[in-house]
Amino acid sequence: MSVLKDQSGSLLLEAVLASALLAIFVVAIASLAVTANQGTGKALTRQTAAWRAQEGIEALRTIRFEDLAPVDPGAISWNGTSWSVGAGGPTNLGGGIIRTVRVKEVERDGDCVIVPAGLGDVDPDTLETESEVNWTDALGRPESAIVSDLRTHYDDPQGSCFLAEQASQIGINLSLQAEWFGLKQLRTLYLENLGTEPITIEEVELTWNNAETVNQMFINTTKVWSAIGPGSPAGNQPSGTELDILDFTIPGETTVEINKTQFSDDMRGTTLTLKLEFSDDSEITSDPFTPTW
Repeated sequence: MSVLKDQSGSLLLEAVLASALLAIFVVAIASLAVTANQGTGKALTRQTAAWRAQEGIEALRTIRFEDLAPVDPGAISWNGTSWSVGAGGPTNLGGGIIRTVRVKEVERDGDCVIVPAGLGDVDPDTLETESEVNWTDALGRPESAIVSDLRTHYDDPQGSCFLAEQASQIGINLSLQAEWFGLKQLRTLYLENLGTEPITIEEVELTWNNAETVNQMFINTTKVWSAIGPGSPAGNQPSGTELDILDFTIPGETTVEINKTQFSDDMRGTTLTLKLEFSDDSEITSDPFTPTW
């Protein structure tokens, strides 16, 4: 009988231990399930918030630069056909998610590099846009996500940082054929500023296919270089010499004539090319041309 009692006691102890282990296992599984559900919910909320932040920045990208103005805080709204932005943020998007949009001024230094506020000048052609969402997680902790973007006014810049290269604004008009006046003076070679901003010519280089030299150059009625000044180098110069002329500015949408460019002797039948360098270091070179005479 004592053996049976011992066996029943062992069986009872094993049953108790098994029940305890089962309880621990069930609690662990339940805990993992709760944690997994919390993690899934947290990930879903974060994913939704990130999408809402991106939605804000994409909406701001659809608004024309001219229709943007600094605002902080701001809100975006949809009128059925387009987005607009104005004061009034933050906006409650539901699900505990709050969105604020901002449009900020940008400063640049003298080299047009973006610098922190107060260290440069406000660039009229650049704005920073920002979309921020905020929410609270299941444990009551604040969370946020921010997406930002730079907008630039490339197509109609008001400042100097996004102006097109000056060389891209110039047209060398060979449709009105350059001609020799007498034997050695080049006239009727026209330059057109096709842009709206002024451009400044600093250097001129003429090349030609003979041994003659150049000794003076006018643009319209202004002598911009000659062998005895103004400009440099001094003295008559051979083909391919870079002439540092008296800087000449061509206003926007204006045509000027490279006039009375004088050579040392008979230039009839000569083929030339013209290279211009501007104050922003950009350059343009014409196609070869043969003036009439």
